[in-house]
Amino acid sequence: MILRRVNLGKYDIIICTWVLSHLKSPSSLVNNAQKLLKRHGKFFLMLFTRPKWYLRWWLYPASILLFRAHYLNDEEIRKFKNVKALRRFSANIATTVTIKK
Repeated sequence: MILRRVNLGKYDIIICTWVLSHLKSPSSLVNNAQKLLKRHGKFFLMLFTRPKWYLRWWLYPASILLFRAHYLNDEEIRKFKNVKALRRFSANIATTVTIKK
């Protein structure tokens, strides 16, 4: 078996939508992906976060059953480095995060 090192380029923009709720360590992926950004590059994320109480009791079980998705809690989001903006939408179901290197 021959292994070669892949030379990954640097990017101006990275976009990640609805993926992190399926991973065991989302903050690890986010922080490692930032290494792929050019200087002044931006990383945009859209993620499933803990909804308000009046939606949580039925939405969370449905999301696990239908999509195998677990919401990201605030503690995990705080582990993201270089966060410049965080906005919540639709009773906190969706959150957008902007990271700038």
